[in-house]
Amino acid sequence: MKLLNFALLLSLLGFGNGKVLAQAPKFALACIGTETGRTINYFYRWGDKGDWNQGSVAPGKWKKMIWEYDYPGENRSPQLTIRYDDDATSRTNFVRTKISPYAARGSNCEDHGKTYNFYQRGDEIYIKEED
Repeated sequence: MKLLNFALLLSLLGFGNGKVLAQAPKFALACIGTETGRTINYFYRWGDKGDWNQGSVAPGKWKKMIWEYDYPGENRSPQLTIRYDDDATSRTNFVRTKISPYAARGSNCEDHGKTYNFYQRGDEIYIKEED
């Protein structure tokens, strides 16, 4: 019964057409790059209680963080949090920053993802939204 109601809801919202479904967002996408000239290691998690996942990004590359939606057209995902060492010296100072993904239908960072870059100012590493 739930599946039938869900299918009816999708058709009422215009998703009954396969072409429309193919164009609907399928996941949340955030991408991180670095403008520091070096590889940056970080951790990220979806939601307050999700597991921390390790990531790293090299200069000139994008790293994708993807949350798959339960159904096409959904546009809600848990909060995405990044944890990284913001001290460019031999000391360590981990900070947490909340970032926001885009609802996306493709996984190309430049075309579909919300993009962020790490930058360095003196001894500080920081992350900045690009769009």
